[in-house]
Amino acid sequence: MSHHTAAITLVLTLSACLGDRDPPLSGGPGILVTGTSPERVVAVDPARVPVLDACPAGQAVLKTTDGWACGTLMVVEQGELARLTAAAERAQAAVAPLSDGQASLDARITRLERSPPYGTAAIACTPDIAAIREAKAFQQGGKIVHVGTGAFNVFCPVVATSPRVSWTRLRALYRDADGAGSASQVRVALRQLLRRGTSTEPTTIAELDSNGFDDREATEHDVPVTHAFDFESAYYYVQVSLQQTQTATQAFFGGFRID
Repeated sequence: MSHHTAAITLVLTLSACLGDRDPPLSGGPGILVTGTSPERVVAVDPARVPVLDACPAGQAVLKTTDGWACGTLMVVEQGELARLTAAAERAQAAVAPLSDGQASLDARITRLERSPPYGTAAIACTPDIAAIREAKAFQQGGKIVHVGTGAFNVFCPVVATSPRVSWTRLRALYRDADGAGSASQVRVALRQLLRRGTSTEPTTIAELDSNGFDDREATEHDVPVTHAFDFESAYYYVQVSLQQTQTATQAFFGGFRID
């Protein structure tokens, strides 16, 4: 057998082994292969490679949220970029003092709304008529001392340096000689009286009761206040009630503070 005949035989043998199978195809960067034989399609991947008609002179192919499009590129020279950067830095430096000033103003307004706290010694308050007529109230060292038996009230005004404040605590100095017992008691109530409206009855905003504590000597306690103070629409005052069953206990009220 000649060499030529042997070569033809080898080619035919390989063809018989391979049959008519399609060679394997796979996509690559920018290439998509879809479908199955004999409908297999090889195409450009539009997400990776733009397929557009020719863009006008001076425009470039740009990727947008909707795909690819022709557009104009803005080229900024290095010198212009430096100038714009410097202008932005100057603008930021000019705004910084304004921002600091606003923060300082906000802080001052906050302090004004929350302070100064208001407080007074009991000597500036007024006992009721019964206490005065029956000589139950005695002023001693700035305190109002209960020197009789029974009960009487003391009234203290509350004022503020701004129409609206944000006080959160009511504090009082007092002595309840039997602590949580019932022989004596000191109650300090912060009250509001509306300037306008149908009701003329005061409402209690916060109240401190000495019988809620076991202190038997002079002490100061406080209770929380959750109220939006508005001195344009209401008056505020503190009403203190002192009561005792015997004169020896000598309950007293020393003063209050709201902060």
